[in-house]
Amino acid sequence: MRITLNESISPDFSRRLSQALELHPIQPKVVYSRFTGLPSDDHTINKIIEEIHKHISSANTTGEFILSNYPQTVIQAQSLDMALAKIGQPLSSALMMESTKKAQNRENRALIRYYRTQNKLILVDETDSIGELCSRIHLVYEKRRSTANLTNTDRTQDAQR
Repeated sequence: MRITLNESISPDFSRRLSQALELHPIQPKVVYSRFTGLPSDDHTINKIIEEIHKHISSANTTGEFILSNYPQTVIQAQSLDMALAKIGQPLSSALMMESTKKAQNRENRALIRYYRTQNKLILVDETDSIGELCSRIHLVYEKRRSTANLTNTDRTQDAQR
C-alpha cells in the first residue's frame, strides 16, 4: 500500500494509522525557493522521492508507505503521480477528509475529484476509529486486488485464444 493523506487529517491520526497498517510514515518537509521564498513543488517532490528510495533500499521493507499532508493541490498531485510512476511506486490510495476551513475547501474538493477519477479515493470521516478505517482500507484493497486478478485472467484467456 502506498497512501497519501490530506492536510485535514491530524498528524496524530496519521501516525496511529501508519502504525496500525504497519506502513512507513513519510512527512515531507516543504522546500522553499531561495529566489522567491515560495514553496518549491519540484524540490519538495524530490525530497519525497529521496525518502522513498531510502525506505525501499533499506532491509526488510515492502516499499509501502503513508505520505502525510502532501499533495495539497491538484498540480502537486499530478507532479507527484508522475514522479512516483517514474520510480515504479504509484500511489494506491488517497485518504481525504473534507476540510472545515473555508480556504482549503475549494482545493480539497478538487483533490477529491482528482483521486476519485483515478479510483484511489477513500473518504475519511473524523469520527472513524483507526480500527474502522483499517478495515475499510483492507476491504478496498481486497476488492481492487480481486478486480485486478479477474482482469488479468481475462487478458490471459484472450491471449490464449
